[in-house]
Amino acid sequence: MLSKIRDFSLEKANSPLGPYSRFLHRFRWKIRRLLWQIPLLYHWIYPERQTKNMDYDLFLEGFPRSGNTYLARLFHLQYPHLKIHSHSHVPPKTFWIIQSKKPLLWIIRDPLFCVPSWTIYTGLDLAEVLQGYIDCYSILLKMKDSISISTFDEVVENPSKVVQKLNQKFNLNLETFTISDGLKEECFEFINSLYTNEKGQVDEMRVARPSEERAKLVLELQVILKEPRFSKQLTEAQNLFQKFSSFA
Repeated sequence: MLSKIRDFSLEKANSPLGPYSRFLHRFRWKIRRLLWQIPLLYHWIYPERQTKNMDYDLFLEGFPRSGNTYLARLFHLQYPHLKIHSHSHVPPKTFWIIQSKKPLLWIIRDPLFCVPSWTIYTGLDLAEVLQGYIDCYSILLKMKDSISISTFDEVVENPSKVVQKLNQKFNLNLETFTISDGLKEECFEFINSLYTNEKGQVDEMRVARPSEERAKLVLELQVILKEPRFSKQLTEAQNLFQKFSSFA
């Protein structure tokens, strides 16, 4: 099984365009990461990402596969009067949000879970995704005092705590709520619809909710991440996770 997983990212990234497409994908990823540190230049090069669009009441962010889709749907259901933006996943957006003094939440999740999941989703190499996690939260350290921070566990198990911290940080008056099985199921049904093909099949490798099929692959990738060749990167990423968790 391990040999299959070691090649999984390459296999998934091996689109009809072949190795050339894979090279471009990785190259663009590296360039974007470098530009994360220069918000104005990032905005100029990637105007379609609308990093300076502040026409929202609340911003929800996090490294990919950190519960972003789930929390965004949950908040849309609970606060239909709010215009909510999510899923930019990039520090430059955070820079402009802070400048605008709009409420912003970042979710932090253990890299041992979100890095393998994003690797499966994108087909990028584990090392590339792990470095992306490090780059992302290293830049955010400089902005931590201006954002609300919640852990993935809080998002899933105690969203009221997430709301309380947003209220306190930004002087909001959002009503807290208790997560019920019915509410959670409603969120999952919506998420399933985003990843369902024409035949009615849900893409279990990419769907933004727990998946038993994907969990097996995540476990295998976690084994690989714990190999000595990833030791330095993984230690740095987990140290960042611990730091942000202490701020939460």
